[in-house]
Amino acid sequence: MREDGRFEKSGNASLLTCLEGSGATSYGVFMASPTGFAGLSEMEKQYFAVCLLDGEICNGGYDQFFFDHAGSHYNYALLGLKDMGADQTLALLLQAKQVLFAFNEVPEETGRRRAAMRMNLSDSQTVLLEQLASLHWKDPDDLKLRCEAFARRHKLI
Repeated sequence: MREDGRFEKSGNASLLTCLEGSGATSYGVFMASPTGFAGLSEMEKQYFAVCLLDGEICNGGYDQFFFDHAGSHYNYALLGLKDMGADQTLALLLQAKQVLFAFNEVPEETGRRRAAMRMNLSDSQTVLLEQLASLHWKDPDDLKLRCEAFARRHKLI
């Protein structure tokens, strides 16, 4: 993604590539959209959000996902994981959300989300988030295959 929030163009304007890096697999979506995320279809948003979720967790855990701009796409990640049938990954995400935000909605605006996290995050919560991330890293749903199947089913590739 470029600094202005728009997606980089690739040879295939509608999709994605799996990226291998630093021992963990992350997923990158390269979309050509003059309006950035808002210009994507609902399925593209879900796909992108799940890929972003996985990449952020593999890079720095659930606290990184929610702290960074990626957390703005939490609701799309939920929808995508449900559609993909990634039930274990979905359960882990919901548990991490509960640790950080309890029964409150996840603020979509990054500044509000960060403020809520700073106010609520204790050492014991940090330990719980690390435990959840280690479970995610075991890839209980084979997320790469589910992402690919989702992309094919919704004709994103």
